[in-house]
Amino acid sequence: MIHIDAVLDFNTMSEIMESGYTRIPVYDAELSNIVDILYVKDLAFVDPDDCTTLKTVTKFYNHPVHFVFHDTKLDAMLEEFKKGKSHLAIVQKVNNEGEGDPFYEVLGLVTLEDVIEEIIKSEILDESDLYTDNSNRKKVDPNKNKRDFSAFKHERESQVKISPQLMLAAHRFLATEVSLFNPLQISDKVLLRILKHPDVIQEIKFNENDKRSQQHYLYQRGKPVDFFVLILQGRVEVEAGNENMMFETGPFSYYGVMALTTCLGEYFTLLFYL
Repeated sequence: MIHIDAVLDFNTMSEIMESGYTRIPVYDAELSNIVDILYVKDLAFVDPDDCTTLKTVTKFYNHPVHFVFHDTKLDAMLEEFKKGKSHLAIVQKVNNEGEGDPFYEVLGLVTLEDVIEEIIKSEILDESDLYTDNSNRKKVDPNKNKRDFSAFKHERESQVKISPQLMLAAHRFLATEVSLFNPLQISDKVLLRILKHPDVIQEIKFNENDKRSQQHYLYQRGKPVDFFVLILQGRVEVEAGNENMMFETGPFSYYGVMALTTCLGEYFTLLFYL
């Protein structure tokens, strides 16, 4: 089961895939309050980096939840499943014990596969089944080693940490002030993913004891480059023109637009591969 307010990030989606189930009940507040069914195929268009809420997905697909009472006979259950409304049903009973009002108590769930297995007295297995054997009621796991989905995740993280507010400010600045990054050229979503790439945000620490160190220079006269720079924090010293005029600039000054326009084809190819 999974809570309705769960966030579909990489860890949550990995757990869903590791479970081996194609349909997962969704509950709200209490485990007995089943409000929806998540079909794993619904996650096909969900990007873990977007941290989409489960509620957004279930509300979009709006799968019906089928409830049956615990004393329903298997032949009647099979007929219900044959109607095609659902191949999974939540099993419940009316609990009238105690002094309070009667309420529906969830006992578990039953699937079309469960019903057929009981009828034919044999297990129907697939490659991801974790099942309870019909004869001895012991759980059998044919795949004891869990799959490692880390290959689908970009493990490297940027060594330079900036606040979410600064990241958002950089995103909005580029989208509004630099024409090559505006929404007509690059979608907001793609631009944000570029900024989050581990190689994009970098830090240069100034060494007072070695002011002419090569690592202090972003650009040098006469040396072509293929990158664009936006200053987020700190200050840079610029020497420009035949007169070698010197001036300082601070946060949200940018350089290297010509590097983007000159290599426009390669630039946009890079965008879609990041």
